[in-house]
Amino acid sequence: MRTFDVDSFVGHKFGKLTIVRYVENKEIGNHGKTLAMYECECECGNHIIVPLQYLKSGNVTMCKDCKEKAYESKWIGRRFGTLTVISIVQKAYYDDSGKFHNAKMRCKCDCGKIIDVYIGNLKNKKTCGVHCGMRADKSHKLDIVEV
Repeated sequence: MRTFDVDSFVGHKFGKLTIVRYVENKEIGNHGKTLAMYECECECGNHIIVPLQYLKSGNVTMCKDCKEKAYESKWIGRRFGTLTVISIVQKAYYDDSGKFHNAKMRCKCDCGKIIDVYIGNLKNKKTCGVHCGMRADKSHKLDIVEV
């Protein structure tokens, strides 16, 4: 097993995170694997504790708040056909039974209507302004929200 000075990573930057201090070695999961945990400061000022391995692999590069903002900025304002994403209604999640539920976006159509569309339907271009008479898939269902 390799050993290293736990303080040697203090000050290193990984994405938006800068290592502030070593916290502890912690057993993660049921595999009995022990990982070095570090406190990091995000550019936004938040502090998180994360395994060094996750930082080095690039799995963690920012705090939860920054990750959420990055996710929103990735979608809000994007156009899909005649629809423009204006907000996120529901984030993707797994329910208690393990079933995956796709994210749902609130979009404004060029005709002025506001509709909620599952992200998979936007990405697959199955929706392109249903309320403009340009229905791409008659079996497709949308939740309509009045302005």
